[in-house]
Amino acid sequence: MRLIKRFCMATVFCMGWVIQSPVFSQSENDVIINEILHGATYKDAVELLVIKPGGVDMRGWILTDLFSPTATLSTSEGTLTLPQNPFLSNVSQFTRVVLIADAGGATLPIAVEDTIASGDSTLVLLPVTLGGLLLHNGTNRFNLASNDNVVLLTGPNLTTGSVIDIMSYGGDISGWTGAAWRNNLSLPSGNIAYFTNDSIDGYNNNNGASGKGWNSGIAEANHTLGRINPGQLTGGKPIRIRNIIRNPISPNSAQPVIISASVGSLNAISSVRTIYYYDLFTDSVEMSFVSDSTYRNTIPVLPKNKKVFYFVKAVDSGNNVEISAIDSFTVTPSIVFAQITRSPLTPDSNQAATITAKISSFNPVTSVKLLYAVNRTADSISMTKVSDTT
Repeated sequence: MRLIKRFCMATVFCMGWVIQSPVFSQSENDVIINEILHGATYKDAVELLVIKPGGVDMRGWILTDLFSPTATLSTSEGTLTLPQNPFLSNVSQFTRVVLIADAGGATLPIAVEDTIASGDSTLVLLPVTLGGLLLHNGTNRFNLASNDNVVLLTGPNLTTGSVIDIMSYGGDISGWTGAAWRNNLSLPSGNIAYFTNDSIDGYNNNNGASGKGWNSGIAEANHTLGRINPGQLTGGKPIRIRNIIRNPISPNSAQPVIISASVGSLNAISSVRTIYYYDLFTDSVEMSFVSDSTYRNTIPVLPKNKKVFYFVKAVDSGNNVEISAIDSFTVTPSIVFAQITRSPLTPDSNQAATITAKISSFNPVTSVKLLYAVNRTADSISMTKVSDTT
C-alpha cells in the first residue's frame, strides 16, 4: 500500500485566541484503512481508524474500489460517499468508522447505523438502499473482488479529491498517482483482513509483509468491525474505560444511582464493576453488558449527607486490569425542612402557638407531625397542609 497524503489547515484568529480547524485530513496516518471484509455471507465492509490527534473532517469523503480516478463506473466497480452531516465534521482520534457496502452477501455484519461516537468510539454507516446515509453512484456498487483494492480520498469527486490511504491486495491501482505498492495479503470471498499496530511501523499500515501488522485469510464471521482489532493497542492500553455517566448527577437519599461506562478491550471482558465507598464503608456492584461496549449497573440508595467516591474497574480474559479515575458525589436529603416559624414568638398561657414549616420532598409527603414536650411529657399532633409545600 502507498499512502499519498497532503495536509490543509485553516487558522482562525479571534479575540486573542488562535483556533486551528482541520479542514481536510490529508497527511500521512491521519486516517488509515483498518479492516476489510470481502463478504460471502455478509455485505462487503471497510473499517477506517482515525489516527490524527484533534480529529478530522470526513464530510464528503469517498471510498472506491476503482483502479483509477478516471476509470469507468460499472455494476462491479463503484464508490461510497460519506454524507455532509455535522457528526462527521470533527471525528475524534481513535474513532472507528465502519462503512457497509451495498454488495457482497445477503446479511449485514452490523445491522444498525450508528452516528454517535461518544459512547463507544465507533460510527457505523449503511448505504441509502439499506436505510442509511452512505451514497453510491446509482447502480454502481462498491463491490470487492478476490484481487482488488480499496482507496480512501477526500471529495468532492474522484478526480479532484486527495488520496488519504490505499489498500491493495493484488488489484490494479496503476491509475492512482504514485500508488505502485502491492502487498501479500490474501482476501478471497468470505474472508477479512485487519491491521494491528504491533509492528515496528506503529500505525503506518503501508506494508502487508509478514510482521508489518496485517493479518488476513480470516473467516468473515470473526470480523471485528466496530471493535478494537486483535493485537491493536488503540490508545496504548489493552483495556479502555471511557464516558462514565452518573444518573442522577446529584442523587438524594431516596434515589439509586445508575452508572454506565464504555469499555473496550483487545480480549474478552471478564468483569466490569463499580466500586464505591464513604466513611469506612466500601462495596461494589457488577456492571452488566448492555450493547456494543456499554456496561451499566445501579448503586443502591445511600444515606443522606454522605460524600460518596466511586470508580470503574475492568478485567479481561488476559488478566489485564484497568481502573478509571475516581469521581464523587454528595447524597442530598430526600426531605428538606425550611422556614420553620412559630406565632406568636413568645406565647402566654392564654395563647395557642402555631408552628409552620415549609417541606420539600423527592417523594409525595404522606404524613407530617409536630413533636413537642411539656414538663418532660412528650406528645405529637398532625400538621395540616395549607399550600403546596407549607
